Amino acid sequence: MELDYRAQIDVPADPIGDWEELKRVAPNPLVPTYGEVIAAALSDDERGRLDTYMTALAAAGTPTRRTMATAFLRARRPHRNR
Repeated sequence: MELDYRAQIDVPADPIGDWEELKRVAPNPLVPTYGEVIAAALSDDERGRLDTYMTALAAAGTPTRRTMATAFLRARRPHRNR
C-alpha cells in the first residue's frame, strides 16, 4: 500500500468576486452556507465588522490565499502462488 500526501500552505487563489454572493454558498450540499455559519458564530457587531472588511477586499480585487491538501491512496492485492 502506498499513500502520497501533499499539503500546500498559503496557495494563491482568485479574488473574492462578490461577498454577498459568497455568503450564500455552501461548500458541501450537506453543510450550511457560509452566511448561516457566520450568523450562528458571530455577534451582530462582529458580523458587521467582517462584512465591512470582506466587502472592501472584494471591491479592491485583493487575491486570496488558501491551504490545500490532497491524498492519493494506492493499493495492490498481493500476488499468490498457486
